[in-house]
Amino acid sequence: MRLALQIARRYLFAKKSHTVINVISMISVAGVTIGTMALIVVLSVFNGFEDLIGKSYSAFNPDLKILPASGKVFNYTAHIDSVLGNSGAEWWSKVIEDQAFVSYDDKQSPVIIKGVDQNFVRVSGLDTMLVEGRFTLWNEEKPTAVVGYGLARTLRIGLKFIAPIVIHAPKREKQVSMINPESNFISDYLYPSGLFVVYQPEYDMNYIILPIEEAQKLFNYTDQVTQLELKVPDSKDIRDVQSYLEKHLGSDFKVLNRFQQQEEFYNMMNIEKWITYLILMFVLFIATFNLISSLSMLMMDKKDDIDTLRNLGANSKLIRMIFVFEGWIISLVGTILGLILGGIFVRLQMVYGLLKLSGGGNFIIEYYPVNALATDFVIVSVSVIALGFLASWYPVRRITSKILG
Repeated sequence: MRLALQIARRYLFAKKSHTVINVISMISVAGVTIGTMALIVVLSVFNGFEDLIGKSYSAFNPDLKILPASGKVFNYTAHIDSVLGNSGAEWWSKVIEDQAFVSYDDKQSPVIIKGVDQNFVRVSGLDTMLVEGRFTLWNEEKPTAVVGYGLARTLRIGLKFIAPIVIHAPKREKQVSMINPESNFISDYLYPSGLFVVYQPEYDMNYIILPIEEAQKLFNYTDQVTQLELKVPDSKDIRDVQSYLEKHLGSDFKVLNRFQQQEEFYNMMNIEKWITYLILMFVLFIATFNLISSLSMLMMDKKDDIDTLRNLGANSKLIRMIFVFEGWIISLVGTILGLILGGIFVRLQMVYGLLKLSGGGNFIIEYYPVNALATDFVIVSVSVIALGFLASWYPVRRITSKILG
């Protein structure tokens, strides 16, 4: 094996009798290099977008969320309060979340009302995502609302306008009256105190946040809540706190971390990422046909050397391994160059923003976000080298069998 590797290395870097073989060899190296670099860059962009959107979600979603295993609401009891106090959670907020209908001047829209207590700003980072106004739920003794920026634009809600937001919620456990439809709803009037934006339409276009006391009146709840949202002081402890809550709250409750709260999003991102990876690997596989051409022509060029090696006692296995190693070295050189160039490009993108996002100011950031993970470098290098080995082994085996008879 060592002899085969040494001969293969000399063949790769030695001058060939036919210049075209040198050209095809360099094209093979360039093809593997470009393919490897593309894989690193594309996977880093996916990682960057995943981190960026994950941070946007984290401003609205808590570290942990407690929901009833069945039904919409549950009673906040002394037992639950005791479990939370011993769980390791730093803060928790009681939340009532339900659908309603809102009108502002002559415009209407369905919305999601989120009633929260005073601990909510300690649990979430939403107070840092305001584009106008303040995150306050009370103006002296009057309740106020914090509105998603997209919803505010749709309804043309302004913080300095004198018209209040009118929220209509259907009365629970009451027979619907067709004679007097307005009697089927409970209405509340609030003035907006701030506008938030997390750059996720499902939140920006639908949510209004108001005091939990107002939500209780709207939806006719007393001690019931739809969920509890928790802040854990150290992200490393989230799994431990989650396990404690699942054990002591029992099967009547679901305890969800941030990933589980947006499981569909993260699963979709992973699917898109690895489908793109497979597509690029297929393109790289097509590029390895240059490698097959290079090895074929090299074996023809070195036919006299093959005869000499056979006369010196070299068997068919040794001769095959020489050219398999030749293809493997080409793949290895291309892979190393691609990893280096891909890493350099990702770093330059992080520092200087070489690639801009199209669409003007419609995005959170101006440039493509990137995040290079060590695991991606390992996966790409192993995949490309393995592909190069397979692309070398099969054609070499077929061609040498014809040359060697």
